[in-house]
Amino acid sequence: MATQRDADARLETVRSLLAKAEATPFPEEAEAFNAKAAELMGRYAIEEAMLWARRPPSPGDVIEIRIEMPPPFIAQKSLMAAGVAEAHGCLSVRLDSGRQGAPAIISIVGLAASVTAVEALITSLLVQLAVAMARADGVRATDVRTPSTASETAAWRRSFIAGFGSSIITRLREQQAAAAAANAPVPGADGSTADDAAGGAGDGAPSTALVLAKRDAHVRSEFRKRFPHIRTSRVSLGSSLAGRSSGASAGQRADLGGTRIGGRRALPGR
Repeated sequence: MATQRDADARLETVRSLLAKAEATPFPEEAEAFNAKAAELMGRYAIEEAMLWARRPPSPGDVIEIRIEMPPPFIAQKSLMAAGVAEAHGCLSVRLDSGRQGAPAIISIVGLAASVTAVEALITSLLVQLAVAMARADGVRATDVRTPSTASETAAWRRSFIAGFGSSIITRLREQQAAAAAANAPVPGADGSTADDAAGGAGDGAPSTALVLAKRDAHVRSEFRKRFPHIRTSRVSLGSSLAGRSSGASAGQRADLGGTRIGGRRALPGR
């Protein structure tokens, strides 16, 4: 059975890979380090859930971390954050301050290691989003065919964030699905698995799918206790096809390993 020491060692491995990715001047080498870090993060979330399933559920298993979401375009950025959280078995809610131009607070609820990874990844993605959008904005500004009114620029930026977030969430879901499949029971000669008997109980080790469903239900229950009166809101995804396409391309290039697992830093205001 995995121990806390094992978990800390795995997180340290991820930190080491990301540090190497940041240090190397070679893009291909950096991508290899980042890809391996992202793969380990996906596997770690699954392993945490499997370890959690071996003991009786407790409210203390679920923790909450709050981070600031800087303006502008808080709603669009928060939508991306919600998708990142969900892909790792967590839930999030945006808590607005009610003050014009003030940051919002994003509350992330889930199992401890997953929440830590989600916090770091959201922080990293907001930094990457700011850099990518500034670069794309610069290219766009040199194009004489580009609309330049304030409302059109705002629509382009909303669309960029929507495209960026959509690509990120799709990639994360694919990674999590791959990690879950890698931990799935191996079929026997007759096509059955150890989990088929007794409705999935088998030899006492429930299937990955059952564990993740149990984890999700537990996190959802604890989330509702913390936030019993939340409501949904409609978020504009912008109306610029060019902005959405540019953002989606940037999202495909983003590093999904995070930059400092477990670390915190200030978020950019863009």
